[in-house]
Amino acid sequence: MNTGNLDLTAYQSVPIKKVGTFIYIIASQGDVIVKGKGINARLKNNQGIQVAEQFDSLEMRDVSGAPNSVDYVIGNGEFLNAEISAEITGGKIQPIGGADNLTNQPWSKISEITPRMLNLAGAFYLSDALNSLNTIVAPAANINGVVVLGVGCNQDNTGTARFMYGQSAPTSWNDASAGTILLNRRDVASQSNIAVELPIIIPAGHGIYFNQSTLNSTQRFMEYEFL
Repeated sequence: MNTGNLDLTAYQSVPIKKVGTFIYIIASQGDVIVKGKGINARLKNNQGIQVAEQFDSLEMRDVSGAPNSVDYVIGNGEFLNAEISAEITGGKIQPIGGADNLTNQPWSKISEITPRMLNLAGAFYLSDALNSLNTIVAPAANINGVVVLGVGCNQDNTGTARFMYGQSAPTSWNDASAGTILLNRRDVASQSNIAVELPIIIPAGHGIYFNQSTLNSTQRFMEYEFL
């Protein structure tokens, strides 16, 4: 995690060159607007925003109309917050329990954060040869968002396997309009294994899909939870 401080004049905009999937306002004297990849949010003291795809820079602008000192933290993964009120152009605003542990504690001295309990809602596993689309979660079933807990595949031959997400079903494995959760490409005729165990939030209204480029024998799995 990266912490920082900005002393903004009234309505001043300042770029922030930091990488992450969330920004959290630890302390501020007034509201700010934060913009970046998938983000357009108005935030104030003790508020934050989290998105599914990583950003590499943000812009913060004061909207209080007065000098504004802002302490913030940027990082990857989930952030802890009790209340969020923001406008978002992409990704998902996701409040996570456990904010009581952060009250009046500097980030550098947090010794314990209560973990968020997850109840596994779905486990997708297939082992067969195909080059047609698998729908893992339909868009209509994704009401409040989906947390992907783990995903992986094992290819026995050449080709490209891809887990995707989008508001409609992809037309093929290389549909450029679909977002990528995991891609495994094999250029030689031998076994290829890849797996990721990292929470990824898929926005509400988006489906989750799998497809591959060639008729291979492929073992593929995904574990996920509905928010």
